[in-house]
Formats: sequence, C-alpha cells, structure tokens
Amino acid sequence: MTKPLLSVMTVMRYRSLTVGLSIATLAIASLTVSPAFALDAGHSVQQIIQSQTGSPASLMTTPRKVGNVSVGVGSSVGSALESYTQTPDAKSTRVMSVISNTSQSVVTYPIISPAGVRVESQSDGSLKLVTEVSGPPSKPTRTIVSVTTISTPWAVDAAGRQLPTTYSFAGTVLTQRVNTTGATFPVVADPTVSFGWSIYIHLARWEVFKAYGSSSYNGMGVIACGMFATLGPIGDALGVVCGLYAYWMITNLGQGIYTAAHSVWNGPNACLTAEFSYPYQMVPLYQGYTLNYCTY
Repeated sequence: MTKPLLSVMTVMRYRSLTVGLSIATLAIASLTVSPAFALDAGHSVQQIIQSQTGSPASLMTTPRKVGNVSVGVGSSVGSALESYTQTPDAKSTRVMSVISNTSQSVVTYPIISPAGVRVESQSDGSLKLVTEVSGPPSKPTRTIVSVTTISTPWAVDAAGRQLPTTYSFAGTVLTQRVNTTGATFPVVADPTVSFGWSIYIHLARWEVFKAYGSSSYNGMGVIACGMFATLGPIGDALGVVCGLYAYWMITNLGQGIYTAAHSVWNGPNACLTAEFSYPYQMVPLYQGYTLNYCTY
C-alpha cells in the first residue's frame, strides 16, 4: 500500500531538522573546546620557548658557564623559578625563567664574573660586561678586553604577546623587570649571555698624522692597517681583516684619521681608537673607530 505523500514529507522534514540540530550541536561544542596551547602549563611553556627561539629547551637546575662568566637559575620574591636553558652556539647560553603570576615580575640571576668588570648599557637594552685582560707595550698601543654581552631582553606570555622588559646589573646580580600587566600566564623571560673578546688599537697623535699623509680616505686607512702589522700575531689577524673588508673598513678608518687630524688642528687634541671584536668567529670583526683625548 502506498504511503500518503504528506506522511513522507513530514518524515523528511523531521530528519532534516534532526540533522540540522546535530550539526548545530557539534558547532557549539567545537566553540567551547579550549585550544591545545592552554591545555597544560608545561606544554605551553615549551611552546612559548619554541615559538620564540625555534628550538626546545632543557630544564635548568645548576648554573651555566660561558667564557669566564657563570649564570645561575632565575629567582623571584626569594624563590627559584622554573628555568630552562639552551646553547645557541659554543660561545653563548640562554637562560629562560617561567613567571607564573604578577608577583614574580622582577627576576634576578646570579652572575659570577672576573673582578674589575665594567658594565656598559647599550641603546637596544643589552648590556656589556667588559674586563681588561692586557694592555700595551707595543706601538701602536693595544688593549685586549673580554666582553660578555647580555643580549636585548625579551619576555613573552602564553598568548604569544611580547611584554615590555628591561635589565639592570649591580655587583653580582642581573635583574630583569617585566611588565606583566594584562599578561596571560605563564610568561617566559630570557637573558642570553655571549662571550667574546675585543681588541682596541690606539693611534697616538704622531701616528694619526703619519696616516694623514695620504691624499685619500682609502690611502689613510691603508697606512693605518700597515701600523697594525707591528702588533705581532694580533697584527697578523688584523691584517686579514684589512684584506677581507678592504674597501669599507679601510675607507672608514681613513675618515676617522681625517677627522682626528682636523680635531688636533681645530679643536681639542684627539687621537683615534679602532675596535675589533671576536664574538663567535675566528676572524676579528671591525666595529668602527672612536676619537679620544691624546695623552702622548
């Protein structure tokens, strides 16, 4: 017996309504599921670290040494924080502390460094801890220093938001202050510490004028590079730099010599210091020149 058309249509409408309600229920349910990022604190901390640095990190329980500096686990309000560490390369280490609430927004790290360290604040928020290792006796005079760089600070919350943060250093303590206003916890805060060396070559007044004997910036720079050769093995390394970065470096040195010479004539006596650094590479990097008061 054939079913009435009205009955068939009623059943189809009922099924259609049931399917529609099921889809709507699933959609509502999917909106109420928490994102995987916030499922558990341990996992979200590693996600923050990997998102910020591109690599996972290991739990840190003991101080890390890089060069002649040791960095300890971060602490706040008198207690050690959950901390992680990475080794980006052979001459640097990264320490990351987990801030769980607003009361932990000031983090301190114990730093053990050589006596007589000089702290230099940089415009990008980083710090340099400078220790003189050796000075003259050769001419041009040279100063070799160890330089520990604490890179520009960062702090990231569980939502991936970059938080304002600053460093200060006093005695044997590095302090990182993080503005956690409105932050989604946990927050990960980082100091990255790198070790290297810097060489400062000081040209006296007579050396400046000797180099000034050329008629071009490049020629002045070439004469200055020749003076570096008197520094023995260090001079050999700097000679390599003169060859590698010939045009820019030599011309820049020449501009500095020209400026120093004219300062001697037209203003306060000025000599020139060229700076080279060994951050990670085996070959020194030319950093530029500064003018300084002549003492001889």
